[in-house]
Order: sequence, then structure tokens, then C-alpha cells
Amino acid sequence: MNAEYILKKAAKTKALSENRDPFDAAKALGIKVSYKDLGSLKGAYFGMFDIPVIAINETLDENMQKIVCAHELGHHILHSESIQSCKIMCFDTPGILEREANIFAAAFLIDCEKAADCLLCGCTTAQTAAILKTNINLLEFLLSVYGLYNAPNGNFLK
Repeated sequence: MNAEYILKKAAKTKALSENRDPFDAAKALGIKVSYKDLGSLKGAYFGMFDIPVIAINETLDENMQKIVCAHELGHHILHSESIQSCKIMCFDTPGILEREANIFAAAFLIDCEKAADCLLCGCTTAQTAAILKTNINLLEFLLSVYGLYNAPNGNFLK
């Protein structure tokens, strides 16, 4: 699946929420969001009795819970059929599926136009992330998707 397709899916899903809130979008899509102590796991997406569920580690701070929710929402939008058919994440492509969910999360949460405005005015990525109230790694990852930044990897949720 290419990045352009994922960016379009994220844009369509954003329309379900007034202010880029992945919890609102999940609710609008009929996804149950559950908070549990998941140990070292930040979140998970799965189906339970044909009900889509996003589980979020309750020990995470509010900002990270929002990022994790957007990431798991990405799995729902992009991978629900393959996850349902496998009943678990397909072991042959977990890196690809995670990267795609990260692209979705970044595109869903970050206003690219505002980010571009900040950067064109001379702000650093750290300053831009602070202005947008987002995670710098998420911002740098999104910029790398557009070829505007050389982010080391897309594993900021690990």
C-alpha cells in the first residue's frame, strides 16, 4: 500500500472528528476503546465477536494515548480485513503494517499546512512540534513520508 493512499484514507477519516481526535473518529466508526494495563505494550487493535476494539495502555500519558489510538485506528482503516482473516497480525509483514499505521497516525494527527508554515518561517522541527502540540518523532516521521526530512525510522511507538 503506498503512502498517498494512506494519506487519503487519513484525510477521509479526519472528517469524522472536528479536531483530529482519534477517539471521536473511533466512536463514529463503532470501535470500542478500552484502557488496560498492557505492560510494555502501548496498544492493540483486534476484533472481539465482530466488534472492533482498540486497547490502549492506561499507564501512558494522555498525548501518547492519543497517538496510540490514531495508530490503532490506522490498523482498523487499513488492515481490518487482513487482521480479521488472520485473527492476529500477519507475521510475515508486521514491519510493513506498523509503518502504514504510523503513516496514518501522523497524517491524521498533524496539520501538514500548519507544519509547513512553521518550517517555512524558519522554525526547527522541535519548535514546530511544540507549536502544533505534537510529538517531534511523529512530526519528523510525517515529514520523512513526504521526503522533507531524513527520519531514522518509523518506530517511534516502540
